[in-house]
Amino acid sequence: MYFTLNVSRYLQLMRMALISTALFVSTGCSDNAPPPIQVELPAVPAPPSDINTVAGDSQAILTWPRIDNADSYNLYIRTLPGVTPQEFANPAQGIRHENATSPHIISHLENGKTYYLILTSVNDGGESSASQELSITPITSTPIPSTPTAITIKAGENKIVLNWVETANTLRYNIYITYPDNAPPQLAGTTQQHSSQASPYTVSGLENRKTYYFALSAENETGESELSKVISASPKRKIIRRPAAPDDFSVSNNFDGSITIDWDQHIDIEQYNLFISHDPNLSSRNYRHLTGGKALWNVSPPYILDGVEAKDYYIVLNAENANGVSRDTHTLSLKLAPIVVAEPVRAAPIMATPAIENIDQAPPVENEPQQPIAIIETLEKDDSNRPYIKLGANGEVLDGQRRKYANQSWACVKHKETGRVWEVKALDGGFRDIKYTYPWQETANSQCPHNICNIHQYVEQINATKLCGYDDWRLPSSTELSALLDTNQVYPTPKINIRFFPNTGHNFYWSGTLYKYDNKFARFIYFSSGYDYFDIKTNPMNVRVMRIDSTQASN
Repeated sequence: MYFTLNVSRYLQLMRMALISTALFVSTGCSDNAPPPIQVELPAVPAPPSDINTVAGDSQAILTWPRIDNADSYNLYIRTLPGVTPQEFANPAQGIRHENATSPHIISHLENGKTYYLILTSVNDGGESSASQELSITPITSTPIPSTPTAITIKAGENKIVLNWVETANTLRYNIYITYPDNAPPQLAGTTQQHSSQASPYTVSGLENRKTYYFALSAENETGESELSKVISASPKRKIIRRPAAPDDFSVSNNFDGSITIDWDQHIDIEQYNLFISHDPNLSSRNYRHLTGGKALWNVSPPYILDGVEAKDYYIVLNAENANGVSRDTHTLSLKLAPIVVAEPVRAAPIMATPAIENIDQAPPVENEPQQPIAIIETLEKDDSNRPYIKLGANGEVLDGQRRKYANQSWACVKHKETGRVWEVKALDGGFRDIKYTYPWQETANSQCPHNICNIHQYVEQINATKLCGYDDWRLPSSTELSALLDTNQVYPTPKINIRFFPNTGHNFYWSGTLYKYDNKFARFIYFSSGYDYFDIKTNPMNVRVMRIDSTQASN
């Protein structure tokens, strides 16, 4: 310990004493000499207050507000309490720091040892009384954390999820985000900063298909680490997946003219659909064409099917929700034998068969459920019973109905039993050419062949040109369009009777039926596989229009 003299104050007092002595000598010692000049000293300043201390590694930092009329400050510090300026006459008592200024750093202290200190204010008038005594204990500082590593990114819809290996001595992690076209490694121009106390961290509200650049740092009370390596990712639209096929599917005979069909029910499924026939080649797409084929829509387990006969039954099931329709389950089979009774059974009254609604009397109904149809249009028994009549561009019945399209083209065909008249796709480069596709609903980026931008404008143009002499064409419903499917056709032939519908191709064809769970989608038929499904309305597909002719042709 040592004592330090206030040199500046000592020099000021000596200078004033010399001036007074010179004046006294120049005037002599006579009785008539003027009195010595009186120097008025300033008032002693107030002691410092509101002193703030911060302990560091082998040091302490002091700050305090300025005191009016104080020229400097003295700091007294020692390792025992009860500090007073008088005790520092003996250097062993402690350390005095003269001319201290705020902030003031006291260095070379011993970590873990408590120090006591006071402050005084000083001017020419003297030194103030001591401030309130304070204590401080220097500590070993926590090192700056290391840079986060092993950062991974998982892109979601409008969000990015970051994971990283957490570092020791970290209070928080800083996540810096930028999205210029070519982000520099140091992330200059950063536009966002996020903080997280742990991994993982989700950054939300981002734009899909836009590239974002990320870097991380770790921070504690001592400081912030270097930035990590810059990584990038692009949020992406969530892929909508259709539900899985139902499981634990079973069927049992009740031996009372009924069977029970059962399966596990899941809360995320909105509808289950059963398909039944006497043909082992059953599927949800071909049941209409099979013996005894029928569909049971929106059923719940366990489902009891009454009125079964002594026949072989084949059953499949699918599930449906807002994301789509599942694949079919495996096919269940059940062979039913005749029921033997002990006495004659009174015959049940014969009930009239309900009339099948003629769906051709009105335009397609939105959200129309698929139902079995009464007539399979493409069924052809023999050449003498041809189901369609070929029509020319003006609607005339063509001679030579058996001629091929290459030898005698036709624009339409008319089904003899239903009276449905169908457009036949062309190869002439016009707007009806098979090579042109149209969306159900156009967007700003839609192509517009022949200035036709959607399937509704296509129908208007068909009517304006009076295809086959008619102007009442419309879009078919999904049920009407699926009636053209011919599952007997084998690839590479499309699933349609090409003897009457040439130029079909393995293409998708829009129907006029909206998807019942979401009107942003509409139903279509895929004539390559016979698949009936739905798609977003802005996608382009082929179109085949139809009309109803109430007059039935006889040959």
